[in-house]
Amino acid sequence: MRHLSYSLAINEALHQMMDDDPSVFLIGQGVKSPWYVGNTAKGLLEKF
Repeated sequence: MRHLSYSLAINEALHQMMDDDPSVFLIGQGVKSPWYVGNTAKGLLEKF
């Protein structure tokens, strides 16, 4: 079994959902800032 931090699991899930469905989006205060959401949104802005 693979062990992931919560932030990495959320990040992978967001990448998978956005890959599968173009209508999925992420909105909220501080989405671009690691101070607010940690690494949960890492790479999303560049990829999508």
